[in-house]
Amino acid sequence: MASLLQSRAPSCLACLRRTASSFSEGLLSFNSQQVRGKKKLAKEKNHNVTIQLLKPVIGIGRKGRIVQVPPGLMRNKLYGRGFAIYVTPTESNDAGSSKTIAPLDSTFGKRRPIRIEQVQDKKKPEKYASGVRRLNLNKVAELELLSPERSTAILSDLIPPSIDFFETAIFVTPLPVKKVSPSLASASSISAAAAATSTGTPDKIPIYGSVSTADVAAKIKTILAQDSEGKRVVFGPEDIKFVQETEEKDRVKHVGIFEVDIQLKGASNAGALIHSVSQPVSQHLNLTHQNQTHPSAIGKEVIKGYYNLQITITIENMGVTDVLSRKSGVIVGDDVLKLFNYAQEHNFAIPAINVTSHQIILQMSQGGAAYFAGKGVANGNQEASIAGGIAGAHYIRALAPAYGIPVVLHTDHCAKKLLPWLDGLLDADEKYFKEHGEPLFSSHMIDLSEEEVDYNIKTTAEYLKRAAPMKQWLEMEIGITGGEEDGVDNEDVDNNSLYTQPEDILAIYQALSPISPYFSIAAGFGNVHGVYKPGNVKLRPELLGKHQAHVKQAIGSKEDKPVFLVFHGGSGSSKQEFLDAISYGVVKVNLDTDMQFAYLTGIRDYVLKNKDYLLTPVGNPEGPDKPNKKKFDPRVWVREGEKTMSQRLAEGLKDFNTAGQL
Repeated sequence: MASLLQSRAPSCLACLRRTASSFSEGLLSFNSQQVRGKKKLAKEKNHNVTIQLLKPVIGIGRKGRIVQVPPGLMRNKLYGRGFAIYVTPTESNDAGSSKTIAPLDSTFGKRRPIRIEQVQDKKKPEKYASGVRRLNLNKVAELELLSPERSTAILSDLIPPSIDFFETAIFVTPLPVKKVSPSLASASSISAAAAATSTGTPDKIPIYGSVSTADVAAKIKTILAQDSEGKRVVFGPEDIKFVQETEEKDRVKHVGIFEVDIQLKGASNAGALIHSVSQPVSQHLNLTHQNQTHPSAIGKEVIKGYYNLQITITIENMGVTDVLSRKSGVIVGDDVLKLFNYAQEHNFAIPAINVTSHQIILQMSQGGAAYFAGKGVANGNQEASIAGGIAGAHYIRALAPAYGIPVVLHTDHCAKKLLPWLDGLLDADEKYFKEHGEPLFSSHMIDLSEEEVDYNIKTTAEYLKRAAPMKQWLEMEIGITGGEEDGVDNEDVDNNSLYTQPEDILAIYQALSPISPYFSIAAGFGNVHGVYKPGNVKLRPELLGKHQAHVKQAIGSKEDKPVFLVFHGGSGSSKQEFLDAISYGVVKVNLDTDMQFAYLTGIRDYVLKNKDYLLTPVGNPEGPDKPNKKKFDPRVWVREGEKTMSQRLAEGLKDFNTAGQL
């Protein structure tokens, strides 16, 4: 019986084959895994860039591998740090099968995490039969961390002196230019001009990408990794900040010169540097365009967005002027305190040289002040010393800023019989303070070491009360310094009297510190004014350390050196004796006798060398009519004394560990 429904099945053999093939493909498609967003994934895959790894990269592959990655990953992470290069389609086709694109190896370089737990079992460790102790392999290893000050020192030593970030463009062969209508060409030129205008002003040229604190930290860590101790310096991008205002807090996006501060954990900030255990590190980052025309760039165009960042690091250690509010000229008050704090923390001392003429500017004694005023001014009641001291102070204040350095204007030894001189200077200080808000002199020195200890402390306290409202520094002396200096003659004292006792230092500290923090103590530890035969007096700088320890324990101070100490009679001492004294808190060393002799040496040698030219105004070995004015002009031979004095001062700066600190 025939069916009423007509069959749609193919009747010929060829049609049957086609039908079977389509049916089998349908089954395969039905059995395969469904992929969501298949078109989107294919689209994203087509937007990936082909690269070749120059270094092994965790999660991507080993060196030499050719893979495809997102363009952002290549631009921001891989290319900029030298991990990979771009592979163009032309290069890939030319290379043939030798550069087959491989899939990403997400497991490359990754290890299974190992969990180390600290054993809490406090039982005694088991022993082998031989008695050998078992090792506890599960105990957490403890790393020895570096102090902030040591870490800062390592940064200063290992990191080179400048940081430059250069933009290096990628050059490719330009695509053929399509012909367009004149109207479209005009519109394109207008758009290009607008885009060029929006890229930034000449002084703020944008870069395609950014330089972040993470980039700086990564480069520094790469440098430190080459040193065994440098590996232990702990810091990160959070410890680095841009000083200038930038587009974003942690990165810059335009060409320029930027300052970066590195503040290690545990160190005080720059504002409290004077109490810090380490000094911050300052760096300059120079972002510039690389203007060189690379040979490969000829006939090619630049692709925006792909730049190679090359880093060179500059570190500038902060000096003493960075902690002072006044960078040059006469400093007073808190700046003097900061200076001595800085000197004590960095183990150096300030040299002090007595003034006798306008060529020598640092410290003025009573005799030097009178000499400065001249013999024409009477000095029966210290008139010449007062007038000369005031004149010298104004002269120094007028000239010191031109030298570009901070100057402490100080008056030296004032014995009991010379107190009218100090009274006159304090009168001038108070007058100057009313007019300018600061004293005329930075500090004064009162020397009552020949008097009874009680009188010495009581009188010094009275003068400190007068100086305190002006924040003026006062230096005092306790114990006897041998030799003779400005009316104080101690040449015949017993050697045992040359050593100050710790109890006296504590009594001074307890009497003066409630009045003002602006004071220092010149303690005797065997030092002598002038230069004497070696062996007559033995210096014992270790006594200064005992003084500091005694005061620290008595007042419960956290500081190891709570007292500012001064070294008198430093001429003729050895470098090691200076360094030992400085290590115990000496912040100022007086140099007088050595400087006087050095000044004379230059003049003496000049006179001896040119004696045949200095006997008469006219006539010398060159001829009877030859003038000698250029030889006996005071400006010539005085300068020779200044030269030798400067040389002696340079030696002192090295001896006091001051060179490079100021």
